[in-house]
Amino acid sequence: MKLNESWVKVVVVAVPKAPKYSRTLHGLRSGDAYEVRVLVIDSDGKFRETGSLTTTFRTLCGRPTSPPTNVKIDNSSADSVLLTWENPPRESWLCWSANVTLEVNGTTESFNLTEPGVNATDRFVVPTRPFTDLTVRLRLDTPEGTSSQWTRLWTIRSAEDGQESRAHGTTGPTLSGRLVHRGKALAT
Repeated sequence: MKLNESWVKVVVVAVPKAPKYSRTLHGLRSGDAYEVRVLVIDSDGKFRETGSLTTTFRTLCGRPTSPPTNVKIDNSSADSVLLTWENPPRESWLCWSANVTLEVNGTTESFNLTEPGVNATDRFVVPTRPFTDLTVRLRLDTPEGTSSQWTRLWTIRSAEDGQESRAHGTTGPTLSGRLVHRGKALAT
């Protein structure tokens, strides 16, 4: 078996007239590719390596151990909300490939981390209208359907038209007009 670019010998003792042989390989990592070849060793300990067939296989993906972290939300604009995050390190994927899945108000968008430049990212702009409520969360998914836990769920609101809203929070509607107190008009 080829592990980390070098071959590891796993010996299976021949049994006379056995029609099939099998061997369980232990210690393999989730989501990694391996190569296996069978060499028949004669009684003198010699074998012929040339011409032996090599089979490549990949182990199943494990469950990613970490969702995206350091999520930041900039909701100061009335027409968009900017989401940024840090992607999990590759060793936490437990797979050869992973996507960040962003969920906004129940609709998901995926970003492939395996092929940088295709659509891998650590930011996303959500187009909105003024004073729009959003729920946002993220997780890591593998092609085999395993997923990390979701990040916490954020509930945010885009800014009002012409108003600034506080990051990670919301502002209520503002009042305009005239207030009347004890018969006197107060300008607002």
